Order: sequence, then structure tokens, then C-alpha cells
Amino acid sequence: KARRTQTAPNPRIKKSDGRIEPMDITKPATVPFKAPAGSAVVMDYSDGTVLALASYPTFDNRWFEAGLSSRKFAEIFPSVNPDGTPIDPDRAILVNRAVQGRYNLGSTFKPIVAFAALDSGLITPGFVHRDEGTYRLETVRPERCNSGLVRCEYRNSVCGNTGRPCVYGDVTVEDALAVSSDTFFYRIGEKIMQENNNEPVLQAEVRKFGFGADTGIELPYEFDGTVPDRALKARYAEAGVISEEEGEGYYVGDNVQLSIGQGLLSATPLQLTTAYATIANQGFVYQPKLVKAIYNPGVPDGEPGFADLDAGTIYENRDKPVLLNQVAMPSEFRTPIVDGLRRVICPEGGGCGIGQFSTTGEKLFFDYPAEAIPLAGKTGTAQGANSYPWNDSSAFSAFSIDEERPYVITAYLEKSGYGSQAAAPVVKCTFLVLSGLLEPDEVELSDPLDIEATVAAPPMALSDTSFEGGPMCWRNRTGNGVLTQERSVD
Repeated sequence: KARRTQTAPNPRIKKSDGRIEPMDITKPATVPFKAPAGSAVVMDYSDGTVLALASYPTFDNRWFEAGLSSRKFAEIFPSVNPDGTPIDPDRAILVNRAVQGRYNLGSTFKPIVAFAALDSGLITPGFVHRDEGTYRLETVRPERCNSGLVRCEYRNSVCGNTGRPCVYGDVTVEDALAVSSDTFFYRIGEKIMQENNNEPVLQAEVRKFGFGADTGIELPYEFDGTVPDRALKARYAEAGVISEEEGEGYYVGDNVQLSIGQGLLSATPLQLTTAYATIANQGFVYQPKLVKAIYNPGVPDGEPGFADLDAGTIYENRDKPVLLNQVAMPSEFRTPIVDGLRRVICPEGGGCGIGQFSTTGEKLFFDYPAEAIPLAGKTGTAQGANSYPWNDSSAFSAFSIDEERPYVITAYLEKSGYGSQAAAPVVKCTFLVLSGLLEPDEVELSDPLDIEATVAAPPMALSDTSFEGGPMCWRNRTGNGVLTQERSVD
């Protein structure tokens, strides 16, 4: 979490007038985020119905009903550049990132860890942690820490341009989620191992929400995800992913990283959505459903581009929810978690943080209309390659606290910066549409496929890239459409 002050080799940025200047990577506005890919999921948390599933870059799926030969497929969907070099994974199109993305989750994982600490008896709902900006491991001998061979000190995200970690003082579970206190969760990661004789208690708790296993959605090649433990590290060492020495055991540092959604944890946006749906519906883990019904052949055409389902006959009805697991979630555990996530959104318009420290809502959701769907949610910034901030990915999940409108939405945008910068505005805009306060783009039908073409159709852009709802979705308190950050909102 101290990465915001790390300096890359000669970082530079090109200004609009052509000047090349040094890049201050502690200032998000100067970092050239690539934002090459991402995904979003909208789910009904009352039964697991997937209402929308998006992945970018998109691909021209008309070709998959065109009887492609392998040669034609390679021409339309090449895996290498013209010079024979592999295509940048950032540009890979035949990947459904919502169900196949292999991601760290960053701080969006913290509500699950908070529940694990409460459910396992590690802490009580009234527990208070003294956040001094840093956390030093207590289970590693001082001489080993001082040797430099083991990392023993972990820090919060830095505040503003000071280069120093935020210091929140006394924080409860609710506070820790509202301001995203890392040290609160570092402590959980260490203590839950220490007080359970190194048994994988945290791992067992997070698996209750579906992490580490595919959800069963009716799509192929779903990624199971990974929950780090001794067995996973041994397997990775054998495969050469990590060193043999690193794979010899599961250490407290591994659990500390897991506690903030980093390390060897990997999950899909769909799994994260399912976990938040479980919090929203008070403990029911439903299988995500795409198929509502299967129709007999011969469903007649309706208006152009659509079938007339009313005139068809159903072969199999799949309306019934499929319950995968039920997590015992007493109100004394759930309430502080939901209240903390409510403060992230900050529906009251201010004062949701701690002292001088604000939350995401005070920068992004301050103008969220009172008549819109009331929300609880969490930002996440997943640390990227070499700890450089331009490789950080942006995540945000939120759910409605209005059971009459039971939506949960996740957005995960690769290499796009802080969770509040990119993913959170996507979720905010989507909830505004679901609230009936913004008009979505009209659906446009595709042209007939030209099977003689040598390239796929390019991705479609919004018809109006200025997007009238943009200011409501993106602006900060200055109303200038730019998200400024006085601290690393996580």
C-alpha cells in the first residue's frame, strides 16, 4: 500500500502542447491509465438472475453462426500480430472477462473478510482497532523482521501528496469499511491465523460466499478462482509460478495480503457480484442464472431483430432459483458491515468519514438523488504489475438496500486506477438508469454479415460520447467532471 510513492524508471508524460514532463505518480490526474479492458455484471440478488453481463473489448459474434473454417477463424480473430508476435493480452477479445477474468479484488474483498472475523469469533461487533497508519506483525520475531528477509510492516494508502499513510485513529468494523482502513484488515489476516493455530479459517469463511469455485452460470469456460492456502502455493511452486522456497509453506504475510484482496487471491467479477448479493439478501448464495426458459423450435419472428416469445411454446422453464449455499448471517454481524458500506456511498451528502478523512461518497455520490435506489457498496484498487499505479485496476460493487428493487452491480476496469475513479462511476450511472433517472442508449440492430470480409466489425461506441448523464455520474464537488482525490480512496 506504500506503492503510491514508488518511482518508476524515468516516468514521463506528454502534455497537450507537446511538452514532455516528469510524471508525479502520486497524482492520479498525471498517470496515463490504459483502461484497455473491463466488465460489468448486474444481478437480481433475490434469486441470482443475471440481468446484464458486459465484457470489453467486445467481439463480432455474428461470425460464430457463419460456419467458419479454422483458417477463416484465424483471419477474423487472429492471435498474433502481422509480424508474428503475440497480441497484447490487454487486447484479447475472445475472453468474457465477467466470468473468465482472473483478478485480485483489492478492497472490495474487505466486507467478506470483516464477516469472516466476526463469524469466526475473532472480533465482536463492538471491537475497536487503533489505526496508526502502519501495522507491524506480532507473530514474527523482531530479529527476523530486522534481518530484512521478511516483510513485517504494512501501511495504509498514502494521504494526498504527503507520501505518508493515512492515520485513522480508533476504528470499528463499520469505520474500517467506510474509510477502507488497511491496518484493520492486516490485523485480521495475522490474528485469525495466530488464534486458530494456523488453520485456514479465513479461507473456509470466504469460500462460504462462493470464492474458489465456479458459480455454475450457464456459460462455458468459467474460471473457478483461487483462495490462497498451503496447497495452492505448493501447486504454484511445482508449476514454476512461484519459487520452490516460497511454495514450502503458507505464511502470515500471505494471509495479510489475502485480508485486503491481494496476493494469490483471484476471482471473477461474477463471483464478487455473487458475494455481495449474499450480503444483500442476508445469506443466500444463489447460482447466477442467464436462462429463464428454453423454447421449443419454431418460435416465430416478431419485430425486426426479435422473436415473438408470446407465440412460442416453452420446452423447459428455469425460473426457479438454485440455492448453492446458505451463510448464517445474524443481524449483529451484518448490520455493521452494511452500515459501513452505506457510509462509502454516503447518501447523507457528507460527514460519513472519520475526521478529516472523507469517503468515496463525499466525492462521487454527493449528488446522488434522494429518489434514486439507495445503495451500499465498496471501492477496490487492485495492485498491478511491479506495483506501478498505472497498472492498478479499478473495482466497485454495490447493492440496493431497497428490497423492492433488489439489484447488485459490479464493475471491474483493468489498469484504470482507483476504484472511485473508473469502476464506481460506471456502477453509479447504471443505478441511475435502473432508477429511471437516466435514459440508456437505444439498442441498434447489426447489419447483415458480409462473409467475404477479412476483418471483424470494430467495437461499437456510444452514439453520444459526451453522455448527458456524465456530470451526474462522474463529477466531484467542483462539478468539473474530474475526480480529484486528496487521498488514495480505496
